[in-house]
Amino acid sequence: MTPYREILKRSWNISWKNKSLWFFGFFASIISFGAELKIFSKAFSQESGLKTINDIGLFIKTGIFSREALQNISHLMRTETSTMLLLSLYLLVILAMTIFFIWLATSSQISIIDAVKKIKKDEQQKISIKEQIKKSKSKFWPVLGMNALIWLIINGITLLISLLLVVILIQNKTYLTLLYGLLFIIFIPIILFISFVIKYAIAYIVIDGKKVSSALKNGWIMFKKNWLISIEMAITLFFINILAMLVVSFASFLIFILFSGIAVTTAIFVFSSQAFFWTLIAIAIIIALVIIALSGAIVNTFQISAWTELFIKLKENKASSKLERIFTEQNK
Repeated sequence: MTPYREILKRSWNISWKNKSLWFFGFFASIISFGAELKIFSKAFSQESGLKTINDIGLFIKTGIFSREALQNISHLMRTETSTMLLLSLYLLVILAMTIFFIWLATSSQISIIDAVKKIKKDEQQKISIKEQIKKSKSKFWPVLGMNALIWLIINGITLLISLLLVVILIQNKTYLTLLYGLLFIIFIPIILFISFVIKYAIAYIVIDGKKVSSALKNGWIMFKKNWLISIEMAITLFFINILAMLVVSFASFLIFILFSGIAVTTAIFVFSSQAFFWTLIAIAIIIALVIIALSGAIVNTFQISAWTELFIKLKENKASSKLERIFTEQNK
């Protein structure tokens, strides 16, 4: 049986050696496999949910869908035709860009999973960005549906818990506070388990070509049989994510401080030039952003590769959890 640390090691090797996957990793981060990080960040910070509720309330108060608003739009179309056309064009461009990035993110996610499958069969397999995107077309809609499902579940439940929190703040009842705590304890594991099922379902769609219903069914069966190693993998990747964020943030901060120090020292002791000073600051910011983007791409590629490797090993019955091995060795 393969311990999951070996799976992580192999996933890192795949991610590091196949640098073309970083392109996919960067865009796949929009709908990445990091649902656990999103779940915990939303769970332990209800401000995001309360802000969403507040934003919805403010949006409704604008009266944008009222009869008066529609009449005003009609009036503006007649009197300010050019302005309204420019506004419409602007909104269409934003919509087109949103659709494009959703397509690219989903295609990138599919491409990494498919690439890991290819590399597992042949270590020397060359990964072509163009070829991978082309192949992802047939799996696009099912995988997009899976990602939309987990997004709706995470944000829907977060919103419901936030609504309950609003009621608690208004009513100030003890039993409501207890109910909130109980729902919090119940819903967070449920969301996590659903995210595992959807991870495996996506792998079934991409690797085995299964339909959505069959993929979800098989994903549930796989998680039910391998829930312990799934949780161990999620916890490990969660802490790897946190560690990577800390390292990258520290490195970016050091680079910014270094360039800022050079800029200030030059301005004081060499020659005073605002253009030179702000050029160095701009260079520092650009380098820091490049490091953050590149690191995010690599970590996300590694993360998707790890889940794909785990899926393949579980299908082959060649993976076991750390706790299982500990108890098995103790019982011998």
